[in-house]
Amino acid sequence: MKYFKSILVFIGLSILIIQTCLLKMQKNDYDKLTHEVKNKLKIDSITIAQLSGRIELMYSNDQFSINEKTTLIRERGDSILLKDIPFEDLLFVIRFSEFNCMSCISSEMEKVSKFIEPNNTLCLATYSQLNDLVVTKKLLRLSEPVYKIPFNAFKNTIEQKKMPYYFVLDKDYQISHLFVADPNNHKMTEKYLKYIATIIKKNKQE
Repeated sequence: MKYFKSILVFIGLSILIIQTCLLKMQKNDYDKLTHEVKNKLKIDSITIAQLSGRIELMYSNDQFSINEKTTLIRERGDSILLKDIPFEDLLFVIRFSEFNCMSCISSEMEKVSKFIEPNNTLCLATYSQLNDLVVTKKLLRLSEPVYKIPFNAFKNTIEQKKMPYYFVLDKDYQISHLFVADPNNHKMTEKYLKYIATIIKKNKQE
């Protein structure tokens, strides 16, 4: 009888230990899940805030024009006026600078090349040294023409923030479809580029 009681006590303790372990595991799983959810909410909040900021920049800067007499510096060092750049109806412009990381520019240019033809594209870049721009173009293997322009050449807040961005330029040198590139949101950028490619193609057919 004493032996039987000992077995019951042992079984009871074993069950208690197992339940305690299971509860601890469940708590650990709960804590881990809670931590993941909190991090996800935090990341989503940051993403939403960044997206909202970019959208605000786009809308606040979308309606402006470029002086057709803006001076552009060619890769070999001579200059040309913007009005002397030949293009048909619409020109897709990529604006970047030495303030943007090389990998970011490379990633953006790869996306552009998938949707926009080089003969419809113009790159306007700000570099303190022309040679740095030339080297960057070679490293990125860009086929599009790249011209050097001064920092803050265009009067908009995006210039001041030193962010890469895109826009479409028409024959009256009016800006439209301005888009602030986001290296962390490839799908949005690709949708934008696909839309711009459609606009350019449609415009040529009219």
